[in-house]
Amino acid sequence: MVESENGEQEARRAWNPTKDELAISIISGILFLFEIIACFFFYYNFYSVDILLYIGWILMILGFIMMAIPQFELSRKGGVPEGKSWVHTTTIVDTGIFGIVRHPLFMGWLIDILALMLISQYLITLLLGIVPFVIVVYYIYVEDRSNVEKFGQPYVDYSMKVPMMNFVLGLIRYRRRNSMNTIEKTD
Repeated sequence: MVESENGEQEARRAWNPTKDELAISIISGILFLFEIIACFFFYYNFYSVDILLYIGWILMILGFIMMAIPQFELSRKGGVPEGKSWVHTTTIVDTGIFGIVRHPLFMGWLIDILALMLISQYLITLLLGIVPFVIVVYYIYVEDRSNVEKFGQPYVDYSMKVPMMNFVLGLIRYRRRNSMNTIEKTD
């Protein structure tokens, strides 16, 4: 875990969306809701390609796990002030899932959007998922900028170690860092 610049323990600037960003978020959320409805009530496994259905369900479960883990990690290790939500971190968490990818929550959303497309296998579900997918990617970059403002150079250093979304590269780097730490401890 890395403390924020100057070791401050109070919550710093939180991301405040503009009216346009808020409108885009609402529209994106509505489209995502429509994607869920279309997938499960109208076009479930539309072309009966069972392998896509199974892959979709596996991804859906993985996506939910990717969205749940960060909440626990940030609550426990993020220096959240008492009585505040897990989103009000005061320190950079660079262990656990955050040692593999910087944005596991957003990654979970993206995985679930793709999972719904695979489960449904219908064009409308694909089209309904495109806008939320693009918006989530946009918010990943917004979050990175916000974290640089909030934490300064320690976050820039963290972003050089841990990839934004590449889970495989993140695992490789995580294992290398941990094996290097193990070697240093034995010397």
